[in-house]
Amino acid sequence: MISSLLSFYSTIPAGGDLDTAASWSFIAPILVGVLEGIVLFIVLFAAWNIFDEPAAGLLVAAAAEGLRGFHHLDGLLDIGDALMVKDKEKRLRALKDFQLGTGAAGALLLYLFLIVPTVMLLRPTFTELGILVAASVTSRSVGLLQLALERPIQGSFLGSKFSEGLSGKAWVLMVESSLFLTSPWAVTAFLGLTALWLQVSRRSLGGSSGDVVGAAITSSFPLILLAELKWPWFWFLHLHW
Repeated sequence: MISSLLSFYSTIPAGGDLDTAASWSFIAPILVGVLEGIVLFIVLFAAWNIFDEPAAGLLVAAAAEGLRGFHHLDGLLDIGDALMVKDKEKRLRALKDFQLGTGAAGALLLYLFLIVPTVMLLRPTFTELGILVAASVTSRSVGLLQLALERPIQGSFLGSKFSEGLSGKAWVLMVESSLFLTSPWAVTAFLGLTALWLQVSRRSLGGSSGDVVGAAITSSFPLILLAELKWPWFWFLHLHW
């Protein structure tokens, strides 16, 4: 089970199979998110002691995408292209189009505008370790809630398989996330982004898909990370190494 989740939700070559990953996806935020947060902190800590501050933050952003295999970012770019089209059927075709257009370029610029200044705020402290773990876990929950709460679009094989595995498990994802939402603004971002992407799925696409999940995870990570960093709640101790 663990190997299947790691293999599907990250670039870690752990083996496993798709059916097992789909069946146990409801614990993926905890399992994969915690591991991702720890790895990102190791990158931050090492880069901080080798390079200067901007390089350390940028390497964290690069490591985050590397661990996800750039698949989630690709989902955001595909959604950006799809939302530029007015007709719903053409939007669905745009999701399958390998060529990227102006919508994808706009989505990428918006993502960079969010992630770059946010990772520049990171410092190699015990507090930031917890915040990186929290942002990794909760952003993945935002993505998977799209399949747990919304039916998949017609013809989406992976969407259908994972939606079936997540059926009735939305409450598990919410409980998992509640353990890591340690800022009032992070709670607001989590709920707001979940609702926003559900609206995009329902009104613009007619259902959820892997691209929506990827877009939700990619956009949620920097926003929840920023909320945890700038407006802390439980991180008032600010423990330093």
